[in-house]
Amino acid sequence: MIRVCGGVNVFADLPLPAPQVSTAAVVAAQPQAIVAGDDATLAMWKRWQALPAVASGALLALSGDAIAIPGPRLVDGAEQLCARLDTARQRLGLTAR
Repeated sequence: MIRVCGGVNVFADLPLPAPQVSTAAVVAAQPQAIVAGDDATLAMWKRWQALPAVASGALLALSGDAIAIPGPRLVDGAEQLCARLDTARQRLGLTAR
């Protein structure tokens, strides 16, 4: 879904479709956006202010039902993700406003 929205999953090369990655791996990857299924999961990242995703406010909470469970809601989830990634790109100065 990230790729459909024009993004790059920094963990796309891992062999599992939904791998669990360590905090250290995320910090090392320096993502420009972080996507999670709820705000509580995203809150823990705020302590790493040097991460581009945190510095630009690109911590994106989308319902797990909308982005992870196969079905009609995936279309809505993709639309939400694309819109939020576009906003993150604007904050990072990666697109014209």
